[in-house]
Amino acid sequence: MKSFKLKYYHLFVPSVYLLISYLCLTSKPFPSSMDFSFLFFANIDKVVHAGLYFMLTKATLFLLHKIGKYNDRKIKIIWAVIIPISFGLFVEIAQHFWIAGRSGDIDDFLANTVGVFAAYFSFKVLSSRLSSKSHDQ
Repeated sequence: MKSFKLKYYHLFVPSVYLLISYLCLTSKPFPSSMDFSFLFFANIDKVVHAGLYFMLTKATLFLLHKIGKYNDRKIKIIWAVIIPISFGLFVEIAQHFWIAGRSGDIDDFLANTVGVFAAYFSFKVLSSRLSSKSHDQ
């Protein structure tokens, strides 16, 4: 059963990268017949960017935790912070130069970065609370 769960985490992280790639690197990720107007409010795009990168970083941190690499600070910073932020920068550059109908936006990149750091620090707080509770028992 443990190997199944580990495989699940291994598949989830690349799936989030693929989801972000599809949503950000296609001209029209949704068919024009789909009506999302009820969801739109000012700056929802930034909230979506932050949410996707929050999910990406959380998934990466859970994977590192599951495979026993969470305590290695260097690996954690590289895989859960530097790579997602670099990926976000690449996506914005690709939108600006290569994707028709899309434009790179520094505010989207900042929202991505906020999502990464929010996930990193929330995971850090959560894991420290959980480890302190397990030591208290």
